[in-house]
Amino acid sequence: MKKIATILVFFLLRTTVFADGIGYSEIKDISIESEHYIFKHHHDWFNFENERFKMISNDHYAVFKKSNSYAYVEVTDKNGKLLFNKPSPALTRLFISPDEEYYVGLSRIKLDNPYNFVVWDKAGKLIAKVHFTSEEAKLTKQEFEDFKKKFPKQARFLKKWERIKEIDNVYYIDAYFMNSPNLLGRKAWYYLYEFHVRHHLSPNIEESTSNWVYYYDEKNPDVQFEYLDKNVLKSISLNDPKGEQIVIPIK
Repeated sequence: MKKIATILVFFLLRTTVFADGIGYSEIKDISIESEHYIFKHHHDWFNFENERFKMISNDHYAVFKKSNSYAYVEVTDKNGKLLFNKPSPALTRLFISPDEEYYVGLSRIKLDNPYNFVVWDKAGKLIAKVHFTSEEAKLTKQEFEDFKKKFPKQARFLKKWERIKEIDNVYYIDAYFMNSPNLLGRKAWYYLYEFHVRHHLSPNIEESTSNWVYYYDEKNPDVQFEYLDKNVLKSISLNDPKGEQIVIPIK
């Protein structure tokens, strides 16, 4: 009974969650051009293939592996020469850096989509990937140590999937991704829920129950690239749904 009550409180508190009529199931092609290059993306969310089910259920990194037959990005020059073709999550917007060295994909798609922000360099190397949700768990250093002692397997799992971010001895845990109660186990998931807060990058992120996460301004995302020095990308910024700037560091 306590668990049922917790679930009800969870959904009542999440005021930014909206209902979906049916699950997202589009087949989509998008593209963008710069002076010298064409950046394309394709995804098929109409057919729920076994590989996509395995990915979202067990291994989110599989979205970047050769087994991904449902989505990809491709960059060619305007003479038709292929720079790279790589598996990808389902994307909704594409951007090319002004120096044409970096290729960015944004996505509002939440359903079966483990990452909503992805960056490749000109050689096709994946250099950044972020999953966005409206909320995450926020723990102090001691609270995080307590969590690791109580749930060591889940802590290793979250670290492996890069769902833990440490900023000035504060730990932000992305524990609310799709299928997370099953992947983490109910006890660990409920434990982390007690620490839930709005996302540290923006309090204005909204989402629907299954299909969508709204973390960027669709009308004016204003994607900007910041460099440490020539060709070394430091961060990418964009506007959140209310036009406030989100800065995403690049390792």
